[in-house]
Amino acid sequence: MPSICSLEWTSHPKLPGVGICSLGEALRAGLPQRVLVKVDPRAEIPLHTHTVDAKMLIVAGDGFVLSRDVTNGRAIAQGDCVFFERNAPHGFRAGGAGLTFITENGGIVDDHAENWDINFVAA
Repeated sequence: MPSICSLEWTSHPKLPGVGICSLGEALRAGLPQRVLVKVDPRAEIPLHTHTVDAKMLIVAGDGFVLSRDVTNGRAIAQGDCVFFERNAPHGFRAGGAGLTFITENGGIVDDHAENWDINFVAA
């Protein structure tokens, strides 16, 4: 039977302007997950690390990668795929239209912000 449902958005207190929504699975750190991330225009996800790998598929908008490697400052847009190994510092800065991506990872987000697998690092 066809159905339509509304997505339930959450956020992290250290990520203003960033909304996060599970794409089916419960949000539990340490469990594989697919998550939709929406970054407001010109907002930033600052440099951070995770203990798991993360792949991000850009589905709308544009922005820039933040990192400590050759990808730093690289422009990204719809259709690009970005991958960071566990413990690699990375982040994003959204462009004027914002930035939306789907991340597939080993379990970064949790229903409780204090349980997220995220460690913010100095730039």
